Amino acid sequence: MDAHRADGRDRRLRPWLAVLAAILLSLHALADGPADEQVPRPRIGLVLSGGGARGIAHVGVLEVLDELRIPIDAVAGTSMGALVGGVFATGHDPEEIREILLSIDWAAAFRDTPPRNRLSYRRKSDEDGFLVKASVGFRSGRITMPRGAVVGGTITHLIRSHTIQGACIQSFDDLPTPFRAVAADIVTGKKVVLSSGDLALAMRSSMSLPGILEPVRIGDHLLVDGGIVDNLPVDVAREMGADVIIAVDISTPLAPEKELTSPLQILNQVSTMQTRATAEAQIATLTGRDVLIVPELEGISSADFEDAEEAMRRGAAAARTLADRLRRYSLPPGAYARWRAARRARLTCPAQPRIDRITVENDTRLHTDVITEHLHVKPGERLDPDVLTSDLRDIYGLGVFDRVDYDLVEKDGQTVLDIQVKERSWGPGYLRFGLGLESNVGRSSGFNLGVRYTRTLLNHLGGEYRIDLRVGTHPLARFEFYQPLDAAMDWFVSPEVRFSQDTYSLVFDGEVYFKYRSRQSVGQVSLGRILGNWGEIRLGLFAGRSRGDLLIGVPILPHVTNESGGLQARFSVDTLDSLTFPRSGVRLGASVLQNFESLGADEEYTQTILRGRGATSFGPWTVELLGLGGDSSVPHRADAPVAGFSLGGFMRLSGYLPDEFIGGRLAFGSVGVRRRLNHMAGIVSVPVYLGATLETGNAVPLGETLAWEGLHTAGSLYLGVDTLIGPIYLAAGWGEGGRSQYYFFLGQVF
Repeated sequence: MDAHRADGRDRRLRPWLAVLAAILLSLHALADGPADEQVPRPRIGLVLSGGGARGIAHVGVLEVLDELRIPIDAVAGTSMGALVGGVFATGHDPEEIREILLSIDWAAAFRDTPPRNRLSYRRKSDEDGFLVKASVGFRSGRITMPRGAVVGGTITHLIRSHTIQGACIQSFDDLPTPFRAVAADIVTGKKVVLSSGDLALAMRSSMSLPGILEPVRIGDHLLVDGGIVDNLPVDVAREMGADVIIAVDISTPLAPEKELTSPLQILNQVSTMQTRATAEAQIATLTGRDVLIVPELEGISSADFEDAEEAMRRGAAAARTLADRLRRYSLPPGAYARWRAARRARLTCPAQPRIDRITVENDTRLHTDVITEHLHVKPGERLDPDVLTSDLRDIYGLGVFDRVDYDLVEKDGQTVLDIQVKERSWGPGYLRFGLGLESNVGRSSGFNLGVRYTRTLLNHLGGEYRIDLRVGTHPLARFEFYQPLDAAMDWFVSPEVRFSQDTYSLVFDGEVYFKYRSRQSVGQVSLGRILGNWGEIRLGLFAGRSRGDLLIGVPILPHVTNESGGLQARFSVDTLDSLTFPRSGVRLGASVLQNFESLGADEEYTQTILRGRGATSFGPWTVELLGLGGDSSVPHRADAPVAGFSLGGFMRLSGYLPDEFIGGRLAFGSVGVRRRLNHMAGIVSVPVYLGATLETGNAVPLGETLAWEGLHTAGSLYLGVDTLIGPIYLAAGWGEGGRSQYYFFLGQVF
C-alpha cells in the first residue's frame, strides 16, 4: 500500500519536475547562451567619423566596446574612420588594430617616393647635385603637376597588407563585419557610398584629402575624402539595417576667434565648418537608443600621428564615461565569445592564398615583362603579402608610375593576382632644380644654379636621357642617354658628353695667391650592369681634352693643355637612406681611369679614386664616416697645378680655405656625430641637427709621398637644417695653428 501511494505521488510530481527543469534550463540559456538566438537583440551599427590622426582614438573606443562585450553588426566610416573601420571589418580584433596603427611610420606612409634605399639605383642618381627635394613634370613645353601632393601608393600598399583577408570578397556585406566607406565625387560633389569591389581602394578613396592625396578613380567616379559630404555617416549605418547607432565623432572642432590670426587658419576654419556641418546634421538624427561618443582630443591635431597612444587613451576614456548606457547592449560572456568566434569564422580569404594565375594591367609604355621580372610570386605558390608589397615598392621605385597596385580576383574558380600599373599622368619628362651656395665668411664665396631634365620611357625597355645644365662657380653641360638592354633592366649601355669648368684657388699660408681655371670636354660610352637596387658597375671608353689657364696671379704657372683617351672602370654602391643627413647605409665608389696613347692620350697614366660614406644611428644620434683617396700617376706633369685633387673648405678640412691643399695624391677621412634636435611634427617636419666633425687629410704634388706625419687635422661644429631646397649649414671650422673659418653652406657637402 505505502509503495503504491509513493508511486502515485511520483507520477503526480513528474510533470511539475519537468516544468521546473525546463525553467532552469531556460534560465541557464539566458544566462550563458547566444542571446540573438534566445531573445531578439537590436542590430548595432558603429559609425566612425573622419579627422586624420585624431581618428586613431577610434581604436580606444573599440577596445572598450570589446571589454563591455558589445557586438558590432555593421560599420560605416569616413576617412580615418573608414581606415579603422575597414581593418576591423576584415576580422581584426581591437588589440590587433592597436598594434597595426602603432607600428606604422606615418611620415613614410604619406610619402609617394619609397624610402631612398628602396629606389632603383638609377633613380637614386637623380639627386646627385640636385637636392631640391621635389621634381615637376614637363610635357609638351609646359610644367605639369600631380593632382595631389601625394599620389598615395605607399598608403594603399599599407592598407592592402592589413586587409588581405578581405581581398577576395566582392560585396562588403560578406566581410566578417559588413562595412561601408564614404567618399565624395570631386566632379559632381555628391556622396558615394562604397559597398563592394576593391576593399583597400575603397578605404583609400575615403581618405583622399583634396590637395594632399591624389583622387582615386573607381568606376565612373573620381573620389576624394568623404568628410566634405558626410563626415559621420549615421544614415549609411541605418541603411545597413542598424537598429542602434554607436557614433564616434572625432572631427576637429571650430577654432575660437583668438586662433584665427592668419589666412591659412581662416582656410582651415572654412574646411572645418563644412565637415562640422555634415556631422551636426547626422548627430541631429540620433535617438534615445543611440550613443554618441565624443573623445576629448584637445591638443591633438589631424596631423599629430606621433600622439597615437594618447589618442587611443582618450578614446577609451570617452567610451568608459558612457559605459552605463553602452551596457544595455552587452552580451553575456559565453554569448559574446561565440559571437567573436562566429565573426572570425566568416573570414573566407586565407592570409596567404594560393595564386593560380597572374595578370598585368599595364597602362604604360614599358613592356609587361619589365613588370613581371620584378615579381617573386609565381603561379602555384602561396602569396606572401609582405614579399609582394616589397616587389611592388621596387617596381614603384623605378620612378615612372602613378600607381603600382594589385587585387585578388576569383575567376572561373581560380585565384588571380591582378597587378595594375599606371604611368604617371604628369610625365614622362621631369625637371629637378639644384641650388648651391658657399660663403666662407669674410674670405670667399661661390654659387651654383642647376637644372636637370630627365626624359623617361623612350621605349618599351625604359630608355631615357638626361640633360644637366649648371651656371655659377662650377659651370656644367652634360647629356647622357641610358638604355637598358633586357626586361630585367640589369644590363645597360650609356653614351654621354660632358663639358665642365672648375676654378681652383692656390693658397699659401692661408692666403690666396693664384686662381686657376680648368676646362674639360669628355665623350664616353659605357657598358654596365645594375646590381639590384644597391649598386652598379661600368666599363667605359672615353676621349677628351682639358685646358688649364691662370686667371689671377703672377704668370709663372704653365698653361696646360691635355688630350686624353682610354678606359674607365667604375664600381658604385649606394644604400644611404638620405643624401643630406643620412641615418643609415653606405655609399661607396671606386674608379680607375687608364689613359692610352693608342687611344688619343698625350701620354699614358692612371688615375684612381676611392670614395666612401657610411652612417649608423642610435635614437636621435648619428655617427657618420667619410673617406676619400686618390692617386694620379702622371709622370711628366708634376708641375701641373690641376693634375689631381684638392682639399679644404667645409667638411673637407674645415679649418682651411677651399682648395688650400692641391696635388696629384690625396688622402682624407673624417668622423662626425650629430643629433636631431626636433621630433616629427605630424606628417610634415623640417629636421634640425647639431653636429661636429673631426677631420684629417692632405693632398701632395705628384712625386711626393703621403705620410701620416704630413696629415693635417681639422674639425667643425655646425647647425644643419634639412629644407625643401637642400641642406643648409651654419658652421665654424678649426685647423692647426689656430686656423679658423666660418661658413654659410647650402648644398651637398661630400
